[in-house]
Amino acid sequence: MERKFALILLIVANIPFVSILADKFIPRFVIDKIISENQITPLKNQKLLIIDVWATWCRPCVTSTQQMEIIQKMRAGDVFVVSVSDERTETIKKYLETTPIRLAVLQDNNQNGVIHALNIQSRPYALMLNANGEILFQGHPSEITLKMIDRQIAELETNKKLRLESVFTMPENVKTLTSKAVKGVTIQKIGEMPERVMYRENGAFYYKGKILDFFVYLLSASPFQVNLKNIENYSISISCPAAEMQAAKQNPEEFIRKYFTFEVATEKKKMDCNLLDIKNANKLWDDAQIDMGETLYPYLIGADRIEADNLTVSEIAVLLSGAKNKIYWYKGKNSLRYDWDFHYLYDNLMTEDLADNFGIVITKGTELIPVYIISNK
Repeated sequence: MERKFALILLIVANIPFVSILADKFIPRFVIDKIISENQITPLKNQKLLIIDVWATWCRPCVTSTQQMEIIQKMRAGDVFVVSVSDERTETIKKYLETTPIRLAVLQDNNQNGVIHALNIQSRPYALMLNANGEILFQGHPSEITLKMIDRQIAELETNKKLRLESVFTMPENVKTLTSKAVKGVTIQKIGEMPERVMYRENGAFYYKGKILDFFVYLLSASPFQVNLKNIENYSISISCPAAEMQAAKQNPEEFIRKYFTFEVATEKKKMDCNLLDIKNANKLWDDAQIDMGETLYPYLIGADRIEADNLTVSEIAVLLSGAKNKIYWYKGKNSLRYDWDFHYLYDNLMTEDLADNFGIVITKGTELIPVYIISNK
């Protein structure tokens, strides 16, 4: 029989299991197996536990878990994040081979596990608990923000630390998934991959997803600025040394011509857009407010707020274009990098937030915007 591991959320002996409907304290969940360890941070006396519930069939879970990985990096001393699925071991392992998760990955498909005990039906889903096992939040992961975490830490009435070391000790028959050494650039056409997966690991860059999404990333453009001409938007897998991809970002058109044998032409098109204009540069934050470390995603897009680390105003415009599915554009010359934290979901609140806290005014306008036309030779 597979060895089972107890995830001790409340370290109190001989307390009967209770439902969340009856009590907000949960003594114990049973985890079937530890598939892989947390590769971002070890368990080291953090004060909060976040449980990220996902499934291999859940497309939004990919982005949600990537956001949890960023939170884990940024609050490694305060929170410990585990990623939980109730699917078969082989299903989870096969998924991780193509879509790695750097959080601790746990299998939970028994009646005393967190998913069954709390009758969690939706994916993605998340819970935040303190060291006493008290549930502080449960709902969509996008609602967990850095400010929420900081507020919960500040409101803790005890300095009790998480004591879950035995839970995350790897069993002998389970190997942590690690990336192989990568040399050169490898690009392959693969089956349907609707969600983008992109990460760096062990000095290598990996991408799986639509070819258009890759070009948008490579060209540092918004989706409105990249057009495929007579090219199918198929899914691809890319692996190469991280340094090579970093160089490709500096000269993306050459990379596209060399490795895809596509032509890249640039033309300007007149487009209706939302113009970002810096009216008071003194209100812009410096680059010391937020530190997300080295990551391909130096931003968090939550349910209603965007937090970003070291992005220019132009990069914020690109980020907003993708998040709000309409064109935002900055035509100014300010190329300095700033930290950001503002509301984006509702236009009126976003306009007020950016004006009051960053000195940026948004107006409607029409501009000539560069568009990349990618075509077969």
